[in-house]
Amino acid sequence: MKKDGEMIIAHVKNTGRGKEVLIPGAEVAIVFAPGPKRKTDYDLIAVKKKGDWSIYSMQAGSNLSSLQI
Repeated sequence: MKKDGEMIIAHVKNTGRGKEVLIPGAEVAIVFAPGPKRKTDYDLIAVKKKGDWSIYSMQAGSNLSSLQI
């Protein structure tokens, strides 16, 4: 995915619906979550499909309060 024109990689905690919602051009919500043991600095937490946002990572509950979507 791209953030501010730069390609970044985000961790996807739930791959169950990936083929359905993670399509080229999909709008996503990510959260910056760096850590020394992590391979990526971002987590994917929501995906917009047909105009509606869907939570993609149920483990992201504590981060949702800071989202403005």
